[in-house]
Amino acid sequence: MVLEQFFGQLTEILTFIKGLRRRGVLPWDGDNDYEQYARAVGSDGNMYRAQAATGPAGGNVQDPTTDANDPRIWVLDVPDVGADAQTSGPVAWGKVTANGSGVDTFGVKSVTRTGADSSEYEYEIVLDDGIALTGNCVPIIQPVSDIPTVRTTPSTTGFTVQFSSNNHAGTSRTFYFAVFGS
Repeated sequence: MVLEQFFGQLTEILTFIKGLRRRGVLPWDGDNDYEQYARAVGSDGNMYRAQAATGPAGGNVQDPTTDANDPRIWVLDVPDVGADAQTSGPVAWGKVTANGSGVDTFGVKSVTRTGADSSEYEYEIVLDDGIALTGNCVPIIQPVSDIPTVRTTPSTTGFTVQFSSNNHAGTSRTFYFAVFGS
């Protein structure tokens, strides 16, 4: 009986690993405890990132697709930019280093970093003339490190990005971005 249980558990583990290799990120499971910054796929097929620890051990099981907390525990890992933006493709993209330099950018007029220290840095990206952020068109930000984005503010000429004031310094404030729209 013990040997049968062992092989049964081994089969379950191997099936889990096979599923993980196929999917890359597992679907959300209400029986699982998630750490802050964990990723899971919601029942709607979107990828979500946990802003705080969540799960049965902490007594705060939150389904990413129905999370109604304020602020939300689960946020879209890649924001939904709307059907129009998705079909029109990227209009600007690039990399911004911690010192505010734009590297390998396309569709960008200028990049400026303001603020007295790393807890106050704000990065302003101005897009080329003729590119305007309207409607559902929003920038998608992907930091190099797991540092939370505090604020991304679109404007008609570009957008600004500010990160949390945690003790992240140096290259950890480097980020990539893409802007979808027309």
